[in-house]
Order: sequence, then C-alpha cells, then structure tokens
Amino acid sequence: LNGYLVLRDYEGDEAWRGVIYWLSVSTILLGLYLIVWWPRQRLGDGEERVLWLDSDNIALKDPAEAVFASDAFARSGMVLWPDYWLPSWAPDLLSIVGVSEADAPAGTHESGQLAVDKSLHWDSLLVALYFNMQNHLYYPLMTDFMGMGDKETFPWAVKAVGKEYSFVQSPTGSAGTQNAGIVAGIVPAADVEHLSPCMFRGNTMVQFAPDAAPLGAGHSALEY
Repeated sequence: LNGYLVLRDYEGDEAWRGVIYWLSVSTILLGLYLIVWWPRQRLGDGEERVLWLDSDNIALKDPAEAVFASDAFARSGMVLWPDYWLPSWAPDLLSIVGVSEADAPAGTHESGQLAVDKSLHWDSLLVALYFNMQNHLYYPLMTDFMGMGDKETFPWAVKAVGKEYSFVQSPTGSAGTQNAGIVAGIVPAADVEHLSPCMFRGNTMVQFAPDAAPLGAGHSALEY
C-alpha cells in the first residue's frame, strides 16, 4: 500500500517510478526472508540447548542461570513467553492441527526470545518450520488480530506433536519514558492503562524469567 501511494505521486517521472517500485519490492522480500527463513536458521545452529534472542532484545540476566537452570526448562525442554494480546486463532485450526480446544495454547506468545532443548523438541521445530514455510495458510489461522508472524507457530507445533512447553506466567511488561524524557521504571502491562499518556510512553517490551525476575528488554517502538 505504501509503495502504491508513493508511486502514484510520481506518475510523471518513469525513472523514479521504477526506482521506488524496486525499493518497495525489495523491502517486502526482505521482510518475508526474515520471517520465513529465521526458523530455518534456528534448526541448524549446532547447539543443543539454545536461547534464541532477537537482535534488538537485550538480556538482563544470565540465561544459563535464569532459564536453563529453572524448573520450567527442566520440566518441558522449552520455555515460551507471553505477548500482550488475547488469542485469536481460528476454530478450524483445531481440526487441521489435531488439537482439542482444551489443549490449545493459552494466551498469545512473543518470539523475541525462545528457549529450547533441541534434543527433546526436534520434531516440534520441524513442524514449526513447516508452518512457517506454509505461512500464507497458517499465520492467518493462528493470529487474526495482532502480531501475525512466526510467534504462534512454536506453541502450536509443540501441541501438534503431543508435547508440552512451559509458559512464563509473568505478564509482559513495558518500559519507556515518563514526563518528557525521564526514564521510567519497569511497568507491568496491566498497570500501563491506568497511567496518563502524558506520564508514560512505552517503547520497550520487558520479559521475565520463570522466577519472575526481569530477563530481557526488546524494542517495541521507534524511540527505543
């Protein structure tokens, strides 16, 4: 849509139309590469126990202690983190994946960080890879509201192969600026709605370790 609007503004200049067209196409292709091929890189990185982090996600604690030594990781071999939103998967997904409504993933997930023992969840990761390769089908089935992408493919893949994962119970937090630039403390997502917009502006998603201590801070707005 952005490419179309810009091209329309340059109707009288064919050279500029061509340049802007290819820039728009390149941006779309780069986005698809990052979404679809990233899970492939996760499969083949050569490590067994892995905490994958987005490049804009800053670890606040040593994951060896905060995640891999936790009961949550030992119990299931995979730890996933919550997103802000309520689930919005399509009912048809249950029969397609072979999961009952009672066993469907609770909440939504955020894949800026993902901890997994690949020796225990190799089959889950292969199914997640399939979901991402068929993203035109599965992304809309898994998310019909906010945050469409690879993030819901991991919990649904685990459920599809009949395994379990550990879901961090601490709600996603928000950090940002307060009162025209004063750095705010970490504010739980549930409390943000009670603050005046002029008082707090979130720009960073904060995720917590299984023991509820802050674990990672990830970019969620331009003014990071």
